[in-house]
Amino acid sequence: MKNPFSHKKQKLECGNILYTIDIDIIDSNLKNFFDAKLTEICEGTRNIGLIDVKTKLVDFFDSKKDSDLEIGAVAELIIHFFIKTKKFKAEFLFTNLEENSLKKGFDGYYSKKNEEWILESKSGKITTIDISHKSKIAEAYTGLKNKVEGKDKDNNPWENAYKHANQSDLRTKKTIKDKLNDLSINYI
Repeated sequence: MKNPFSHKKQKLECGNILYTIDIDIIDSNLKNFFDAKLTEICEGTRNIGLIDVKTKLVDFFDSKKDSDLEIGAVAELIIHFFIKTKKFKAEFLFTNLEENSLKKGFDGYYSKKNEEWILESKSGKITTIDISHKSKIAEAYTGLKNKVEGKDKDNNPWENAYKHANQSDLRTKKTIKDKLNDLSINYI
């Protein structure tokens, strides 16, 4: 399937790549991609119908209506779809395992080949004064740095990543689960 996202790719001075995604309309190509990947993103390999997954998501988004959590959840979900086009394997589920909410900890933990990647996303309204991609990237980086360094004591992000990776519906490699277990214990 061809990449359904309209995006810009920019190489940064540090060697990293910045992707900017613009979605003005959800055309049939993007809708079909969303339908093809939604169950995997939300439920892993679980045997559950697309309609049931969509019903759960509608209930979730309705409970966050008109809040910053709604904006953040939509942005995060779109990022997970986009990352799928880059052939990363999600080692987590989109929603929290214990409740109908977003995950606590990292926004995503991925693997690709022999590397592991952590995702932290930030979003905002385009109408917000002084909002920029640069400020949101800095906010995400600082938040992620604080979690990895143990400065953010609200929760143990490695514990949540470990619990997600241990879901049989994800089929996470034992080496990744062992690493997350060690990181979780060391975080304590």
